[in-house]
Amino acid sequence: MTKEQNEKLLIQLQEIADAFYQNRLESGIAKLPNFVQELNTYLMQLPLEVQGTCLLLVKNVMEAMETKEYVLLADVLVFELQPFIEDN
Repeated sequence: MTKEQNEKLLIQLQEIADAFYQNRLESGIAKLPNFVQELNTYLMQLPLEVQGTCLLLVKNVMEAMETKEYVLLADVLVFELQPFIEDN
């Protein structure tokens, strides 16, 4: 994934987290499918040994989505997934 694509993913992540923190649930939810697709593309381009760590983070994201805990989802995005993307 190029640096530009990485930045786009991080911007999407922040927009979704901001929407959930501001209780704009419909806006955040509407942006999730595209983000998940971009995240999947990102994940597939990582080395196998790093993919396992990312999959654990994605699992946390999916669990928060399933339980509709949107502030928790925003926290996972910002405090767990964002640093991982920035470092990889």
